[in-house]
Amino acid sequence: MSQLVVDICKLNQVLLNLNERSKEIFTNSSRRFRVVAQLLDIQPYDDEENEGFLCKLIVGNLPDFHAQILDDVAHFTQVKNVRLELYVSESLYRSTFDINCSNRTPELYDAVDLTVAIWNNGFINIKCEVIDIEILNLEEVNQLREFIASPMGQEFLQLSNSTGDYSQPNT
Repeated sequence: MSQLVVDICKLNQVLLNLNERSKEIFTNSSRRFRVVAQLLDIQPYDDEENEGFLCKLIVGNLPDFHAQILDDVAHFTQVKNVRLELYVSESLYRSTFDINCSNRTPELYDAVDLTVAIWNNGFINIKCEVIDIEILNLEEVNQLREFIASPMGQEFLQLSNSTGDYSQPNT
């Protein structure tokens, strides 16, 4: 089961934990996450270390989601400004963002539902790769927001986030 992430801070913490652990031992493992976020920027990927990536998607928390996640107002600004870089392969980019694509292409500030994989293939810093991109419409965002605010939604998030220690490798 993939872990649902609506707070980018949590995924950043998972990455930090995995990067620290990968310095100790080499593991060939992966984790999948479903990330609901806002698309903030698309930047070219120019690092020779990980060939196969074409660009980086910069995503952040959806507006108003962080207000429901955090009860502490002091963290509001910090969480609101959290960003995460996600890497996109050339094939996914072409099938999603190509002008000739039959579906609507994601635009900046769209709400997106991303399937993300964290691969540990021996790289010094583990990176998140986007496997799938779906655009969310306003109705879907509102339904998700209402669900997460409900007691059942809170229980679902707790179950989703407690399915295992995501800092440990999957074998």
